[in-house]
Amino acid sequence: MSESDEAEPKGLDLPRLFGLTVAHKWWLILPTAAAFVGAGAFVAVVKPHYTATTKVMLANGDSYYTRPDKAPPDAAIAIDETTVASEAEAAKSPDVERHAMEKLKPEDLDDLSTGGLFARISGGVADAQARKLEAFAKKIEVYPQAKTRVLLFDYTASDRGRAARGAEALAEAFLESQRGAKDEEAKSASRWLSQQIEALQVKDADAEAKVEALRGQAGLLTGVSGIAVPSQQLSEIAGQIASARAAEATANAKAAGLRNLLRTGHLDDVASVANDESLRRYAETRVTLRAQIAELGRTMLPGHPRMKELQAQVASLDAQIRDAAMKRVHGFEEEARISEAQVKSLRMAVTDQARTVSSSDADQAKLRGLEIDAKTWRDQLESYLTKYREAIARDAANAAPANGRIISHALAPLSPSFPKTGPTLLLAPLAAFFVSLGLVVAKILLTDGGAPAAPVRAVVASRRETTLPFGIDPPVGPPPAPFVDETAWAARMDEFLDKLADTSGGESLPLLVVGEGSTGVLPVALAAARRLSRRGRTALVDLGASPSWLPDLFDHARAPRAPVPLADLAADPSLIGDAAERDLSTTLDIFPAKAPALGDLGGLWGALARDYAFVVAHAPDWREQACADAVEEMAAILVAAPSPDLSALEARVRVAFRAEGVAIKGIDTAEREQVRAA
Repeated sequence: MSESDEAEPKGLDLPRLFGLTVAHKWWLILPTAAAFVGAGAFVAVVKPHYTATTKVMLANGDSYYTRPDKAPPDAAIAIDETTVASEAEAAKSPDVERHAMEKLKPEDLDDLSTGGLFARISGGVADAQARKLEAFAKKIEVYPQAKTRVLLFDYTASDRGRAARGAEALAEAFLESQRGAKDEEAKSASRWLSQQIEALQVKDADAEAKVEALRGQAGLLTGVSGIAVPSQQLSEIAGQIASARAAEATANAKAAGLRNLLRTGHLDDVASVANDESLRRYAETRVTLRAQIAELGRTMLPGHPRMKELQAQVASLDAQIRDAAMKRVHGFEEEARISEAQVKSLRMAVTDQARTVSSSDADQAKLRGLEIDAKTWRDQLESYLTKYREAIARDAANAAPANGRIISHALAPLSPSFPKTGPTLLLAPLAAFFVSLGLVVAKILLTDGGAPAAPVRAVVASRRETTLPFGIDPPVGPPPAPFVDETAWAARMDEFLDKLADTSGGESLPLLVVGEGSTGVLPVALAAARRLSRRGRTALVDLGASPSWLPDLFDHARAPRAPVPLADLAADPSLIGDAAERDLSTTLDIFPAKAPALGDLGGLWGALARDYAFVVAHAPDWREQACADAVEEMAAILVAAPSPDLSALEARVRVAFRAEGVAIKGIDTAEREQVRAA
């Protein structure tokens, strides 16, 4: 059996399935209508329930007034998706639910069922409270809003107002539980810090006592700056040495500068170097005298008595300046000698003090270790004292804000959350319809799936498989194995068929295979039809009397076909599905004549052209009327005859038919031995 036969429906196709389903329409209508009526009754009878929602956004509750003094201004808790989910679970804890129930009025809890009469009699008050808490938990739902830090608190009740009050009470209980947790955390921290501070105070006092004891025992007194006295004295002596050296260098520089000025005669600059008041007055007087000499020199000669007098005064003043400058030089040199002696003395003192300091290094190292320990305990004690004061401040009433705030208060809902009238009336009938449809289809498949396809038109529709554009067939399976030897005869046959297929333009291609009363024409027509079946759906119509061996080529695994004359097919094309026989080795459909074709077959060719891409007609004798009638519908003619008679027969066919636009090709039947029928 070929792949196309396996894929072909055996008795039940989509059109027939649809028809059988329509026949069971009341099996679909009645359950659907019953479901609609039942849904309407359910919506009318069931007591509605309303759901209210309160929205709480999680955020850091600390502000400028509640934040600890040393906390940074941007201190905030890290709120991610995991934190939001954790807070949602915490909001559904029994403690929060119990606190929310305490915030509601007794009449708001009337909806909470505490069980039947037996449960109320057998259980005590505690059991009743537990059942009421369990009933309350079933009415609430807390969940995060997607991609936000918002928690949604839902509460369902039979009354609109109760639903809103329940959602508000649940959200407030959650925020109060957060504040309570922070208060408890502050109290616990203050208790722990108090114990730690007492222990640290003892350790700090002990460390300070050890420091003072070692300092007094080793004589390591501390100066103003907190440095030991020997080290401080050594540092002071080193500073004095530096000052003495600087004074010595300054005095030597001033003495050398004055000597240089006296040697070069720059007496006006002596006062600035010597920094002496008398020399400064001498310099000012000298400047004044020289100014007078310059002014009188304009009108008097140098030998004038007044000019000589002024010159004498300047000379006397220069002598006085030199004497005073030399005295200052000697003074600077003396200061340098004194500073030098002071440096020598201080160096000796440094040496002695260094010995004293080095002898106390071990005690100082031990003292530094004790001081580090004391400072460590002191810093830790101060840190704990700061945290303790902050914890005490947090411990005050309402000092710890919750990490969340209500951003949307619950409002009384206008429409019930259960039952939903529209969806219930729509979905219930739809569900009933699809369930009924599934049962009906299952019944049809179980009872009618294997029956033969009785209606003729359903069979024709199933053979067409699907609706495609005219002249285009659905894909067929892989081409069958070659049934003609690859000879020159086969190559010529393929070349002719390829040209016909290329020039068809997507339309159905009818081909007529004719001969001159020879029995070798049918094998040629069969070979051409089989080759064309590789390219698309192909039909072979036998216009002559079918030979006895032709039924051996049919696929007998298919449903049996009743013989239908070709004239009946032309009159009623709907019988094509019953008349076709499938070739055993290919997808070729064969229409055997059973008897010579008689009558007008024009309607047959049009019907076949709609269903098949290629139509091959076999006429064993070109001189018969059926062949002449078929030529008008053909696109090509294949003339089959032995090679000695082929050219003459081809010429007679051309002259006899004179068909315009019809390709005529001769094929040699002497090579029949190359054709294998099956």
